Amino acid sequence: MDQSLLIAVFVPTTDGTGKDFEGKRGQLAIGYPVGKDLILTARDVLQPGSPDYRVHYRLKLCWHHFRSNDDSDWIEISEDKIVWRGQGDLDAALIRCRRPPEAVGWGIVSSEKPLDGMRWSSGGFARATRHEDVRNPDGFGGEIRSTSDQDACFELTEDLQPEKGQDWKGVSGMPVFVGRKILGVVRSVTPNVDTKTLYATPTWRLLEDEAFRRAIGYDEQLERVESVKVELAKTLTRSTDAIDTLVEKLRMDNEMAGLDHTQRAKQLADRLLPATDIRLVIDTLRDTHRSLCEDDETAEQRAKAAEIVTKAAQLIVPAVYDYGVVQWTRSQKGSDGIALVPLPAGIKTVAEIIMAGVDGRKTKLRQRKTELDYPEGELSLPQLPECGIDLGGAKAREALQKHLEGKFTPEKVEGLRHAVDDYLIATKYPPDPGKERVISWEQRIKPTADQIARESRDSKQTFYLVLPLPDDVEGENAMRSLAKSLKNDYSAIMFLSLDHDYQQGKQDRDLVYPFCCMLPLQRGDPADFSPTALPITLNPLAPTLPSPALQTGVTSRSLIMRGPFDVFLSHNSKDKLTVRQLAQALQARGLQFWLDEEQLVPGRPWQEALEQIIQTARTAAVLVGKDGLGPWEIPEMRACLSEFVNRHLPVIPVLLPDAPVKPELPLFLRAFTWVDLRGGLTEDNLNRLEWGITGVKPGQSLGSAEDRLHPLQTLKEKLSQWVKRIWR
Repeated sequence: MDQSLLIAVFVPTTDGTGKDFEGKRGQLAIGYPVGKDLILTARDVLQPGSPDYRVHYRLKLCWHHFRSNDDSDWIEISEDKIVWRGQGDLDAALIRCRRPPEAVGWGIVSSEKPLDGMRWSSGGFARATRHEDVRNPDGFGGEIRSTSDQDACFELTEDLQPEKGQDWKGVSGMPVFVGRKILGVVRSVTPNVDTKTLYATPTWRLLEDEAFRRAIGYDEQLERVESVKVELAKTLTRSTDAIDTLVEKLRMDNEMAGLDHTQRAKQLADRLLPATDIRLVIDTLRDTHRSLCEDDETAEQRAKAAEIVTKAAQLIVPAVYDYGVVQWTRSQKGSDGIALVPLPAGIKTVAEIIMAGVDGRKTKLRQRKTELDYPEGELSLPQLPECGIDLGGAKAREALQKHLEGKFTPEKVEGLRHAVDDYLIATKYPPDPGKERVISWEQRIKPTADQIARESRDSKQTFYLVLPLPDDVEGENAMRSLAKSLKNDYSAIMFLSLDHDYQQGKQDRDLVYPFCCMLPLQRGDPADFSPTALPITLNPLAPTLPSPALQTGVTSRSLIMRGPFDVFLSHNSKDKLTVRQLAQALQARGLQFWLDEEQLVPGRPWQEALEQIIQTARTAAVLVGKDGLGPWEIPEMRACLSEFVNRHLPVIPVLLPDAPVKPELPLFLRAFTWVDLRGGLTEDNLNRLEWGITGVKPGQSLGSAEDRLHPLQTLKEKLSQWVKRIWR
């Protein structure tokens, strides 16, 4: 959250004896902007009761971060500016208030339901009771827990508990952020009640209130949904099988009795849209798609029906995705204040879903490279040649991609800027042959930007570029400055950054995985994949363990290794003797591995090998020995692991035989299933490890490279190739 947008809300009250302090004494609460001029806060703080009653003086608001410490900082609010008050158990209110010119942005009111264990964060003015003595905001955070009446409210644990409940004074109305979205608003904390627990009203409940939706402009989604219904019905009419299977899955047989083909399609569109639970819609479509793919009868016709269901999903998903996120992102599109828009999304697939909602179109995703791929949008720059970019810009695209995937530092700002210009000019405004030197590079930026704007207006689609946002302040500031410079020249492009929080990424992958399973794969057999040869450090096992993966032609201390490999073995160099023994045992079982026994330390260009490792190794085994994780404790190697996770590649942490009895396991590895070899390299232990790496149970033949995939991946690839044979 942006703490500079926290607003102090002062409500004049009497004291416990009923004394009137002429509006100079009262209760303090928190507000947060959820629109250009709308402030979200708690309702009950605006109408306090016993023992401190509200008096007739007007309430006041102060944009804390932008105050100048005089009376003009406090804005008086008349009753007619309170545009919405929640009824019943909806302890929330909306206040209309002008904002300082420097205050840019607002919070995203999300329809997402909070789940147990989610980490939340916020800020507030705890222990403040007088508006003249407003404290600097404190940071808060903890975990979300459900209550017995979870539809009405949810509980918030706080990492730093107050000494007594009255210390919570001043946090009423505080926004509950999970990632970059507001999932709740803290309920009013009753004065003089000694409690150490906070409760919040969920925003999804607020969005069920018609007046609230209308106040924040949320009902615009209904217009979008109605237009999608018409297009969805037309799409479904192209396949009787698609309609029949959906009717069966939704158990609508009785409702469909006597209706013709077109009427049935319209009824299905009405059932699927609008939807309150996007996960339920995606799961229903995925289940329908799976049924159509698995049926052996009339295969060609059923395959066409499955394709229609996929097209329906691409229409529906952006229409039912969290509209608060879509609406907020659309508002940033024409904003002059924000050049780099921080999306509440952890993966590029979700970024495309959001941008499709912004444009009011279906998703346009690139074909998946593998069954476990989360593809990015076709409008996400740099575009691939098959998406319409001429081959003449291929080198510029590859150069830009390398800049975007590498580790960004402030020193690389100029290089990244030039890479963006080179790519856009090469693909959108290439020079006429023989006239390359007539116009300077700088002079070609403006006509390139104009061409992008023309294409965007004509297609009513937004081109966007996802820029990596570094974790360090210096790098983040450099990237924001770069985005501002690019936005000044290419105003039609949206420059986005993703949220790399693990929780956000996991949540997004869980949501869209069934959706991605319906998307087509690139043509060609995955077994035909042959990665580019990559020189790496000499494998010390090579002289005694000649692996079939190692090719001839060794020069100096490098080898050319070709994949794909079953596993990438990452380990501490201090464990090399144990790792050699393990590698020998794996090789004896016919497994191919990628092994580099040198420490991967900061400064080594591991980024250059990372993409090749990911492309050629199907699994990453993180080996934990007597001295812990070694290189995986280095931030760069955590980023390497994140790449495996982000691309949904299996990660297997392994406790080596000499690992301690009670190893200290870092948080970022605790979510994975461990293989324990501390009992020694026994047959049973090695069987478990082999099964984890290959997905093949002990005793079964490893078979071809295709058969050495994980069980889910194997099933999907076989299904994919079955469908391909039908299409041929």
